[in-house]
Amino acid sequence: QDILPTDVAFSRHIGLYAYRAGFLERFVGWPPAPLEQAEALEQLRVLWHGGRIHVTEAAVEPAHGVDTGEDLRRAEEQLRSAQSK
Repeated sequence: QDILPTDVAFSRHIGLYAYRAGFLERFVGWPPAPLEQAEALEQLRVLWHGGRIHVTEAAVEPAHGVDTGEDLRRAEEQLRSAQSK
């Protein structure tokens, strides 16, 4: 039996995080947040300690993610192909 809903629209996450140097100096001094440890998401430490994260929707469909060695090989091949055109 399929337990996932089929009538729900899903979004794809693209994580791009940019921090100023001074903020990073504070960030590394903060203890990990309990939720950060439970979810293994370091950006939750920012929220736990009162920081803000800006979120927006991408205007275009993102390219394939690069999460494995095979993904990297494919991305490098696509880049070489695009540069030779």
